[in-house]
Amino acid sequence: MDKTKIEPGLSAVFQLFIGLRLVIIGLELGIKWFKPVLIYNSRPTFYITSADAIGLVTTITLLIYLLLPWLQKKLGLFYLPLGLVFASISPIIGQNIDFFETPNRLLDLPMVGAWQLVLILFVPLVMIAWEYGLTWVVFYSFTTCFLDLILLIYFQGTLLDAILPFLGVIFVRTLAYLSVGYMVTRLMVTQRMQRMTLARLNTELMRYNAAVEQLAISRERNRLARELHDTLAHTLSGVAVQLEAVKSLWNSDQEKAHGMLELSLQATRAGLNETRHALHALRASPLEEMGLIIALRTLVETTANRYALSADIEINEVSIPLSFEVEQCFYRIAQEALENIARHANAKQLHVSLTNVNSLLRLVLSDDGIGFDPQEAINENHYGIKGMKERAEMAGALMTISSQKGFGTKIELIKEL
Repeated sequence: MDKTKIEPGLSAVFQLFIGLRLVIIGLELGIKWFKPVLIYNSRPTFYITSADAIGLVTTITLLIYLLLPWLQKKLGLFYLPLGLVFASISPIIGQNIDFFETPNRLLDLPMVGAWQLVLILFVPLVMIAWEYGLTWVVFYSFTTCFLDLILLIYFQGTLLDAILPFLGVIFVRTLAYLSVGYMVTRLMVTQRMQRMTLARLNTELMRYNAAVEQLAISRERNRLARELHDTLAHTLSGVAVQLEAVKSLWNSDQEKAHGMLELSLQATRAGLNETRHALHALRASPLEEMGLIIALRTLVETTANRYALSADIEINEVSIPLSFEVEQCFYRIAQEALENIARHANAKQLHVSLTNVNSLLRLVLSDDGIGFDPQEAINENHYGIKGMKERAEMAGALMTISSQKGFGTKIELIKEL
């Protein structure tokens, strides 16, 4: 009895069982009292035997005991065992007292009371198997058997003809209780193991969700860092250089200083627009509204229009459903690549293709710009290329960058579906 809590639903079953017992006792008393009226058409005889009184009082007491929640808190581990002991012993005592008061019943109906006791004790047996396991089922089965035998011999003596039918019923009852208790115990062990497994899996799922949430936060921070690098950092660094030049020329050449100040204002306005554009991208993801195909095509067309590029777009439908992580990876890498092309490549022509062949999703972005050295850019920790590499690795995709100074750039992203 090392359980600190009663199995869910057990108290309600126990209360229902005791309530039904009280109803059955009431019906039996009613039949006894009104039997003369029904059979002999005489006045009802109001009497109650000792066994009836014991059954009625103990059942009412037990029902009150089960309906008082503060008793469960006060008794703790002993609450349910006390109720089960009370519910098991009182019917055995009541039956044997009933046989003692009406000994002819042994000759007339030798099996009715015994089988009735089998049914009454069956519910406590199931609850013991449900709550405490096989060891207590064995203890309960043999304890009720010995108690029934002792009381039977005490009240009826050792007359073999009188007690033999009951010995058979007790023996069969004990075997049946052991068998049923074993089956219920096995079912409850399986259920508890499944419940423990489910609880463990739920805990692991919560941990996994927390890890995914932290990873998503980390990814978003990295993306925000890249966005700020490509907008505010570039703009502020350029403005800072120009303002330093303005400061040095302010006294010697004010006309040139004013011209550079105007350029600084233009750069500031351009940076402000780029920052607003980045913040808009952070607030709403086009993928959630349009999906990868439409969002990617819209992104290419918008970039080409903003920077006066001639765009060759070949974006085909993808027959295989894509996860949000894959769509996010392809869209964000394309977005970063297009921004780099527009700002740094001095390109005129732009080619973008998205194809799905042989379960391979392939994205290609190429331009005719000035090109660069990819290894040199990686060594210098450029956030744009580094961020694209990180996105590709997290999505399980392969990204390659082919570029030479003066010969344009080609970025290829491949993901096996």
